[in-house]
Amino acid sequence: MTQVRFKSAISLADYVGLVKQWRRPTRGPRDLPRKLKQRLVALHYLLTHLEPDVAHSEEDINLLIRHRNPFGIDHVQLRRLLVDYSMLERTPDGGEYRASDGYLAEAEWDPQIVGPAPRVGK
Repeated sequence: MTQVRFKSAISLADYVGLVKQWRRPTRGPRDLPRKLKQRLVALHYLLTHLEPDVAHSEEDINLLIRHRNPFGIDHVQLRRLLVDYSMLERTPDGGEYRASDGYLAEAEWDPQIVGPAPRVGK
């Protein structure tokens, strides 16, 4: 028997609520969420300032992640997750990265979040 997998729905309210929660000051770094929905939001939030269809160097991606990272996980691991979840595509030599929309298949995203110019979490 084949198991049916339901996609999580990520609404604008969910997204904004999670980002506000992560941006609130704390005594220490937060854990990267384990649940798929929250993890997708966390990774997407890291890339909201990335220009689409523009090649970025590994150094640029690392700086962006370090600047926006509220989690207790280093930029190298986060960059790897962004590639694994199809939010970033990289060249075979790892020298250039581009934003990708492959992650959209993982959940039902509110169009206001993933539209051409996301305005959430900035």
